[in-house]
Amino acid sequence: MSEAPAQIIAILCVIESSLTLATEWPQVQAEYLVPLLHRLGELHSTTHVRPRRARALRRLTSSQFRLAFVSYGTADTVPSPVLSKIFFSNPTPMMNQMREEPHKLGIGRTGSGDGYGMAALEGMVAALELFDTLKSSIEPLACHIIHLAATHPDPAERPMWNVSPALDSVTWDTLPAEIKKRGVHYSNILLRPIPRLAQVQAATVVGPAHGAWFPIRSPHAINLGGFPPKGTKRTGSVDRSPEMAKRAKMLLSSPVKSPAAASPVPHSSPPQPPPPTTKTPLIPPAVPPVAPSVPTAPAPAAPVQYYPLPPVLAERYRAVELSLRAQASDLSKPAPGTSPQFIAQQRTELAKRIQWYKEQKEKHLRDPVAAAAAAAQAEEAIAKAAAARASAASATNTATGQTATDLAAKIGQGQPGAPPAPVAGGQNPAQQATGPPLGIQMPPSADMAAQMQKLLEQKNRPGHLNLPPQLPLQPQQPQPQPPAPVQQPPQQQPTPGPGQAQTRMWQGMLSWRGTDSETHIRKDVQARVMIHGQNAELMRPETWPSMMSLAPSQHHAVSPQVLQGWLARHKCVPLVVVASPHVQDPKGNQEHFTALMRLLSEKNLYALAAWNGPDGIQENRVLFFVLKPNHLAGAYFPLPGGMPELPKPETVQTTLPPQVMSILSSLGPKEQAMFTSLTSDKKMAWLKAAMQQRAAKLQQAQQQQQQQQQQQQQQQQQQQQQQQQQQQQQMQQMQAGPSQMQAPTMNPGQMPVNVPPGALNPWLPNNGPNMTAILGKYAPGGANAPMGMPNSTPSPAQQQQNAMMNLAAGMNFGTMGGMGGMGQMPPGAQGMHRRTPSGGAGPGAGQAPLTREMMQSFMQRNQEGGANGGMGGM
Repeated sequence: MSEAPAQIIAILCVIESSLTLATEWPQVQAEYLVPLLHRLGELHSTTHVRPRRARALRRLTSSQFRLAFVSYGTADTVPSPVLSKIFFSNPTPMMNQMREEPHKLGIGRTGSGDGYGMAALEGMVAALELFDTLKSSIEPLACHIIHLAATHPDPAERPMWNVSPALDSVTWDTLPAEIKKRGVHYSNILLRPIPRLAQVQAATVVGPAHGAWFPIRSPHAINLGGFPPKGTKRTGSVDRSPEMAKRAKMLLSSPVKSPAAASPVPHSSPPQPPPPTTKTPLIPPAVPPVAPSVPTAPAPAAPVQYYPLPPVLAERYRAVELSLRAQASDLSKPAPGTSPQFIAQQRTELAKRIQWYKEQKEKHLRDPVAAAAAAAQAEEAIAKAAAARASAASATNTATGQTATDLAAKIGQGQPGAPPAPVAGGQNPAQQATGPPLGIQMPPSADMAAQMQKLLEQKNRPGHLNLPPQLPLQPQQPQPQPPAPVQQPPQQQPTPGPGQAQTRMWQGMLSWRGTDSETHIRKDVQARVMIHGQNAELMRPETWPSMMSLAPSQHHAVSPQVLQGWLARHKCVPLVVVASPHVQDPKGNQEHFTALMRLLSEKNLYALAAWNGPDGIQENRVLFFVLKPNHLAGAYFPLPGGMPELPKPETVQTTLPPQVMSILSSLGPKEQAMFTSLTSDKKMAWLKAAMQQRAAKLQQAQQQQQQQQQQQQQQQQQQQQQQQQQQQQQMQQMQAGPSQMQAPTMNPGQMPVNVPPGALNPWLPNNGPNMTAILGKYAPGGANAPMGMPNSTPSPAQQQQNAMMNLAAGMNFGTMGGMGGMGQMPPGAQGMHRRTPSGGAGPGAGQAPLTREMMQSFMQRNQEGGANGGMGGM
C-alpha cells in the first residue's frame, strides 16, 4: 500500500471550447485521444513486469490513472476564459462525460474568436496550477498534458486569470521551461497547423521526437512528447516491419474513412495482434458519422499555406458556422418527450454537415484559385436570385398566382433566396452528383449554396427541434464527390403555395454593437430570436440570412400613432419578435434580448436589418421597434428598394431650445391656434419678441433680488458692528478691577478717606469691625455726610444702593486690604495668624504703601480710643 501513490499516472486534457473543435470531437476522441491513453496504459503496465503478471498489473495501474480537464474559450468569455477546471480524479466518469456530454465540459460553447484567437495561454497556465496542487501532496509516476486545439492563440502576452502569483509572468517564451521544470510531458493534437503550439511542444521534448503510430487526417497534426515506441524486445521489429509501414502508407494515401470503418486501426496499436480485441471496447466512438470521402495525397512535409477567403465566401461560411452552432446548441438540450433515436439521428446528420463544411472551407483556404472561382459563381448566383426576387415581388403586387407558382418551382430547383443568406447557388446540385471531383475546375459554390439553403429551410420546419430532420444533401454513397443534394422534393415542403396566408417563423441570431456589463468594453452582442409573421407568401423566411446585423436609425423614433399611420401607408409584413428558448443558455439569451429592447427604449431609436436587394445593393429590409415595454415588434418590407424613408419627428420638438419649448407650452388654446396660423417668419419674430420679454423680466427680477440682498447685507453688517462694540465694552469692564468698576458710580463725598485701616482689621488686638459706626458714617445725615450738602436727601432706592456700595467698599478695605505680606506684623502679634493688610489693595490703592511708623500710629490711636474704636474699647 505504501507504493500505491508512486504508481499514479496524471493526465490532463486541455481543450479549447470552439465550435470548430466540437464539430470533430467524436472523431478526435475516438481516433486520437483513445490510442494515446491506450499507449500510456501499455507503457506503464509492462515496465519491469514479467509477462504472466502483466494483465494483473494492467488492472492495477488502470485504476490508478488520474485524469484532469481544462477547457478555455475566448478572452472576453464571461465570467472567465477558463470555462471548466476539473481536478485529477477517476478517469472512467470523466471519459464517459467527454463522450456523452461534452458540452457540460465547455466543448462547443464559444466561437473561434472571429480571427482574434483563443485564450490558450490561460488554459495552459491553469493546467500548470493543477499539477502544482497535485505535486504538493503526491509525486506521480508520470505527468502528461494533451492539448487539443483548432484555433490559433490570441495575442495575449501574460495570463490574467491565474490563481498562483508565481505564474503571473509566464509568457509563450517561458512556458516550455515551466512545463519542463515540473517534469510534465506536453503533447498536442492540432486540427490545423498552429505554429506557436508546435514550437512550444518542440521546446519541451527531451531526446528524439517520436511520431504518431496511427493514421492522421489531413490537415491535422499531432506532436507527441513522452510517448516512446513500445518495448524493443518483441515490438520494435513489428512497429518497423515493411508490412505495417505499407499498411500505414495505404491508410494515409487512401480517402479518409469514417471512424466506424477505421476502428480497427485507431483503437488498437498495430504492432501487437492480441491487444485490439481487448482495448477497443474501453471507449467506443460516441457518434459513428459517415464523413465524405475526399481523395487526399500523402501529407506533405512542408507546412500548408492558407490564403484569405473572398468576402462573399467568408460571409457565407460565417453564416453556415453560426447555423451549425445554433443547431448543436439546440441538440444539447432537446425538448421533453423527444425520442433518443431521433436525437441520435440528428447528431449523425449534424456531424455530416459539419464535416462537409470543414472540408469545403479547408479547400478554399488552401486553393485561392478555387476560392476566386467560387466567389465569381456566387456573385452570378446573386444576380440570378435578385432577378427572381424582383419578379416575385412584382407578381405579388399584381396578385397573380401563376408567378408565385413559378417562383416556388424555381425555389424547389435550388435557386437561392436573398444574400447574404447562406444561399449562393443558381442550379440544381443534384445534376452534378456524378460530375468530376471537387477541385479548381468545378467551382463548389453551387453545392455549398444548396447545402446552406437546405439547412435554413429544414431548420424552420416545425416539430423537429428547429433542426433539419434529414439532410439529403449529404452523399449517401461512398463516392469521392463533394456532398450534393440527392433529393430535391423535400425542399418544397416549407415553401408556401399561392394564396396561402399561414403563419411563418424565422429563427436566427440578432447581432448588434453593445457594451459588456462587467468589463464595459464594446463588443458584438448576440441574441437568438424567433420572428413570427402572418403573411407567409410575402415573408418567405427561407430567403432571410441566418444572422441579422442591426444598425441604429439616423433619427429618433416617432410616436406610436405616427408610426402606425406610416406602416399602414406602406406595404409591409407585421412581425412579432421573441427570444428563443431553444438555446444552451436561455437566461443569458433572454438578458441579451432584454438589453436590446432597453437600449432602443432609452435611446428612442429604431433598429434596422439590411441585406442585398435585387440589384445587389444592400438595403434595409426589417424595422425593429419597441411596441410597448418588454415587447419587441418589427416590420418586413418585401418590395424592391427595401424599407422606405422613415418618418422624421417634428422639428419643433427636437430643434428648438428648452426656453422656446417652455414658452410654447405655456400658451393657451386660443394662443396656440393663433401661433399655428402664423407663417414661419412671423412665428420666428413672435418667438424672438417673447424670448426678449422673458429675458427682460428675468433681468429685472435678478436686479431686484440683488438690491434686496445688498440691503440685507448692510443691515447684517451694522448689527455685527454694534454687537462687536458692546462686546468690547463688556470686555473692558471685565478686565478692570472692582474698585475701578465702582468708581464711576460712587459719590466722591462718600469715599472713606478718614477711616483708619486698623478700625476695619479684625485681626489686630482688641479691635474689630464696628459695623454700626461704618454704616453710620455713610448713612444720609450722618457724621460723615458730605460737606456743603446738608439738605441732600437721596431717594430710598438710592439710599439702599449707596448703603450696599459703602458696605462693599468697607469690606473690601477691611478684608482685601488685610491680605498683604506676612512679614510686616509687629513682634507682639507673632502668635497670631500671620496675615497683615497689603499696601496694594483697598480704597487707598495707588497711594504710598503703609510703613511701620504708620502702623504704629494706627495702633496707638486705637489704644487711646476714638469714634471708630473696635470691640476692645468697649
